[in-house]
Amino acid sequence: MRNLLVVAQQLGKIDPDQLERTFNAVNAGMTEAAKPVSDDTPYNPPGVTGVFKLLHDKELWATLSPLIAGAKAFSQARKEDGSEPAKKGDAAE
Repeated sequence: MRNLLVVAQQLGKIDPDQLERTFNAVNAGMTEAAKPVSDDTPYNPPGVTGVFKLLHDKELWATLSPLIAGAKAFSQARKEDGSEPAKKGDAAE
């Protein structure tokens, strides 16, 4: 019961428009990922030079930046809450 209360409290803190955009984006991503790949779909691995070019692809980084920022914020919030387990070698002295 407490878990449901925590979820309701946290959902209440999120802007409804932001929540709707997030769920729409999740839905679009899941729909795209669920599309079957046909045998005639070309697969061209990027190779070493292709991977190097991807590192300089502005569109790729524009897409990945919010995910990276979100992961950093999530990690920081977990550390601040003290809910991240102590790492081996960290002494609580």
